[in-house]
Amino acid sequence: MNNHHLSNIAGKNVFVAAFVFGCLWFLAGCTESQKPRSSQHLCPPKTSVSQSITALRAGNRSIFPLKAVGTCSVDFSGQSRDGFKQNFPVRIWYAPVGKLAMFGEVLFDPQALCFGVSGEQFWSYSKHFDVYYHGQSNGIRKIAGGGLLDIRPQILLQILDPARAISRAEKLYRYGPFDVLTAKAQNGTTTKVFIERCQYLVSRIEYIDFTGQLFFAAEMRDYKVVKGGRKYKFPSRIVVESYKENSAGRLEINLNRTELWQPNQAQLKSLFDKPKSKGFGNVYQVTQQGQVLRETK
Repeated sequence: MNNHHLSNIAGKNVFVAAFVFGCLWFLAGCTESQKPRSSQHLCPPKTSVSQSITALRAGNRSIFPLKAVGTCSVDFSGQSRDGFKQNFPVRIWYAPVGKLAMFGEVLFDPQALCFGVSGEQFWSYSKHFDVYYHGQSNGIRKIAGGGLLDIRPQILLQILDPARAISRAEKLYRYGPFDVLTAKAQNGTTTKVFIERCQYLVSRIEYIDFTGQLFFAAEMRDYKVVKGGRKYKFPSRIVVESYKENSAGRLEINLNRTELWQPNQAQLKSLFDKPKSKGFGNVYQVTQQGQVLRETK
């Protein structure tokens, strides 16, 4: 597959790509990091990485199985080519550890769009575009095409469960009312997690490439108590933004209802077993090097 063909694939399916890696991303600016919002209450900072991680995990952020419904807004209208805006209902299921299923409703089909992660596998499809992607979630540096395709599936899980993002944190510093944990991956990408100091909830996660440029960020806003979760809180608004040149875009999810659930084995299998690609006219495998290879039937 040549680069021109890959570019056409990415352009044609930018809506699929947007849903694939998120229905969950973006906040402002194209070159500079936009720092998260917070109240101005003065609360004492944590004094070490281990103390910060312990407080984050203990303070209502130990992820439980949950399900949520809401709306997803995709905005690529600023792009010079194939720009668009789209809104659609979205449903999310999450089960520890590392199982995620998201469905977008289009033209009255509640499963018209799908993105799933289970262990080391991920998949995504769009019935409208007759396209199906699949690959391994661990180790993918980026997916060819730019924009939201430059996101590892594991990043989406980190947004839902920030403890995953800071499990290998190396440094802690203060930024206004925030404690900031940083972790550096082997590929040179740095993750910054901004934690509001009073409630000790994550407000923002930034991803910075090896050149020091911010390329992706997610903000978690308007935390609310999850139904059935006592004091367990989860963001009702998730805003994510890509800063890649020529492919900047914004995704926003507003959750109307989030609640705990106790999945049975049948539900786990139905939601988190990778669906077959049979019936799709365009099937692509994403390699760990970021190549998109079309599969022949």
